[in-house]
Order: sequence, then C-alpha cells, then structure tokens
Amino acid sequence: MATKKEDSNKRVFIIILIVIIILALVTAYIFLIILKKPSLGPEFVEIPISGCMELNQPNTIYILENGASSGGTCFTITADGVTLNGMGNSILNALAGNLGSGIDIRDRKNINVHNFTVYNYNNGKGIYIQNSSEISVYNASFFNNKYGIYFLGDEKVRNY
Repeated sequence: MATKKEDSNKRVFIIILIVIIILALVTAYIFLIILKKPSLGPEFVEIPISGCMELNQPNTIYILENGASSGGTCFTITADGVTLNGMGNSILNALAGNLGSGIDIRDRKNINVHNFTVYNYNNGKGIYIQNSSEISVYNASFFNNKYGIYFLGDEKVRNY
C-alpha cells in the first residue's frame, strides 16, 4: 500500500504535469496565431498623379490631384487591382474630334474608377472596357462623348 506521502507526491506530480501540458498547448497556440496571421488581401499603395499616364502598378490607388487633358487616350490601366480616384476632377480630350478614351481598361480585373467627369471624346469613349471583370465605376459623369462607357467582351461591371 502507498503511504499518504506517496499519494500526495503523485498528486503534486500529476498537477505539475497537467500545468506543463497546458502551458505547452497555450504557447503552441499563440505561436500558430503569430505565424498564421490572416491576410486581409494585398496592401494598397497610394500614388498622387497630376496628368494623363499609364497606370501600371498593381494594387495601387492613383489620386488625380488636378484635371487631366490629352489629345487622345488619357489613362490606360495595364495592371490588376488599380483604383483611379479622380477627386472630382475632369478628364478632357483637348483635341475634340480625336478618337481615344478618357480611361482605357483591357484584359484587367479588380479595377475601380470614381469621382471624375470625362468630356469631349466626341468621336471616342469616356471609358473603354474590353475583356475585363470586377470593374466598378461610380460617381462618374460623361459629357460630349460618343459613348459614356463602352463595353467589348464579357465584362462584369458595377456602375453606381
């Protein structure tokens, strides 16, 4: 038969063992949380712009700081995950009668364009979208363009 002291030592040993196991499990759980932090998606970078250009950086928010003017296509979006925030500014075709687009989007996905006015593309398109998906256009106005938004292909577009 075991003595009271032996029973007491066994209980203390079992309690210490349980505490060690619990601490090991908690430590492992915290370690897994740190290593497997959930991703919120790609990080976006903001770039201020002041005129027409190619928007070619993926996962980028371009901020139009003032009006933009061109003699043809003003903005060509050539990367996925691009946002063009017009900040209420205008995109103007300075050579009325020229073809082109205020914004040209081809073979892209996850594109957002908003807060602008496109005008004077009277032989062209305010926004030209071809073979693209997940396109959002909102708070946009179109004046004196042959087409406000022109779609070619199987687009998935939300227009607000």
